[in-house]
Amino acid sequence: LTPIEKYLLDGYNTLSDVRKRALINLCFNMGINTLLDFKNSLYYLFKGEYSQSADNFKQSKWYRQDKSRGDRITDMIRNETISQDYIQFAKNNFPEIIYP
Repeated sequence: LTPIEKYLLDGYNTLSDVRKRALINLCFNMGINTLLDFKNSLYYLFKGEYSQSADNFKQSKWYRQDKSRGDRITDMIRNETISQDYIQFAKNNFPEIIYP
């Protein structure tokens, strides 16, 4: 593994299932290379400073471009919760996945 891959994997393994889903969603949305540009947000996320991480994501162009998705993902990071509308959307579009 490269140092950045190890950093991401080690950080990912410290997260709860909800926060892992948020990180996967971010990666799927913006791609790994763009996600890696969010150095401070990832740093705070992996250190367990979830509010600071969410606040950093909310200051980005990504957030301004898709505020509704941004709100769902930053809520997952900050509060470790998945909104019911997000669960319903996922169940409708990805029925093969088990949701809480």
